[in-house]
Amino acid sequence: MIFFSRYFLLGLTFFLFSCGGEGQPKESFLQVPVKTNNDGTLSDQNEGFTGEGYFVTGTERLPIDSKVNGVEGSSNPMNSSRTSNFTLLSHDFIDGESLDLMNACALQGGADHNMQLSWANLDPNAVELAVVMDDETYPCGIGENACSHWGVYSIPSSTLEIAHHSNTKYPMSQAHNGQNSYQGACPLNGEHTYKVTLYALSQSIDSNALTGSKITRASFTSRYASEILETATLTGTWSLHTPP
Repeated sequence: MIFFSRYFLLGLTFFLFSCGGEGQPKESFLQVPVKTNNDGTLSDQNEGFTGEGYFVTGTERLPIDSKVNGVEGSSNPMNSSRTSNFTLLSHDFIDGESLDLMNACALQGGADHNMQLSWANLDPNAVELAVVMDDETYPCGIGENACSHWGVYSIPSSTLEIAHHSNTKYPMSQAHNGQNSYQGACPLNGEHTYKVTLYALSQSIDSNALTGSKITRASFTSRYASEILETATLTGTWSLHTPP
């Protein structure tokens, strides 16, 4: 009986401590030590490795991507301990499906109109936002060599949406053709995939340093990794169209 009581009391003490004494899980954040290979991918030598890395809160595991930089659509675990529900939406197309014709280039019957974007559950610590859209389908490159289509910066965190064909007043970087404006999907071969990423930033960045450059999602992430609190991404497709 003494043996049982001792272990019962130890178990009860652990339970009360982990629940903060109030019957609720105590919030905490633990960065799991992650080993990486020379190319930056996760090593299978990680303890508890299950095919992808993870970060742990008091109640759940948060997956991270193969480069240990946080997940698209969630908080960057290097910068934030909050579980993110950051969401990016568009009235013009559904994530994973075809873009609207108006979001395509004029050469293919479109209008080079930027898509409408809205978002929810923004990190309250965000100071400003940025949007970058690119295409990594061949003959475009990948990563920093992708074809840039749109880059908008210095968006106040109080902003709730970017309107369709808004001709935004915010600073913009160059698209693949050197224009400082949205340039629609215009593939010369087959179907291409376009990704639009919204970045929540912990501080203001010098957007003037970007207006003369062709910025991709990878190059923006590399340059401002320490300022990125969280990201949310929409993916759209577009196939070679012949205008009617």
